[in-house]
Amino acid sequence: MKIAALLLALALVLAPAWASAECAWMLWEQTGWGVTPNPDGTWRFLVARDTRVDCESVLQSVWQTAREVSTPGPTKPGIKSMQSAYGIISIEHHSTDTPRYSYRSFKCLPDTIDPRGPKGG
Repeated sequence: MKIAALLLALALVLAPAWASAECAWMLWEQTGWGVTPNPDGTWRFLVARDTRVDCESVLQSVWQTAREVSTPGPTKPGIKSMQSAYGIISIEHHSTDTPRYSYRSFKCLPDTIDPRGPKGG
């Protein structure tokens, strides 16, 4: 009886690990535009991978490319400044009236989570 209880407890502890190992991982991008540095934005699906590690690898590559493209320079006169942390880019654009910002965020999530929220039914 004690062995059965122990096996049941072990199965309950390991169940989340089995579930996360079996699901796909989705790379999402959130983009926004507004007068504040981090405006609310819309999410869009980019790519799915079998493991979180594979998804994070793609995220790293996509984020680095986006960061390079968003760095101010003589060939990008519309970009005033850019700030970045892992998976996030905030860009201030030159504007004649009010400051304008664009924002990009990248996130890997299990395929069971949709950052856009629940779907209406």
